[in-house]
Amino acid sequence: MPNKPRVFYGWYIVGVMIIAMMLTGVGFGGAIGPWLGGFIYDKLGSYSVAFIISLIAIGLAGVSFWIAAPRNARKLREKRLGPA
Repeated sequence: MPNKPRVFYGWYIVGVMIIAMMLTGVGFGGAIGPWLGGFIYDKLGSYSVAFIISLIAIGLAGVSFWIAAPRNARKLREKRLGPA
């Protein structure tokens, strides 16, 4: 996994920064998510809103990856690693 951003984006430091941002987001989500879910349950008496917020966050993450993905990833991969 840590090698993937470097292969797609080229420079090693860019790959390191991408991995660092991803892991920071995972850390914040893991720390805040359960607390927020419990808070929503305490206030509303149901987990439905928490699940809807989770689905929206997953959708936004998917759109973000779609937008950030290099459009010529196959060409970049072949150029750096050779044909598969």
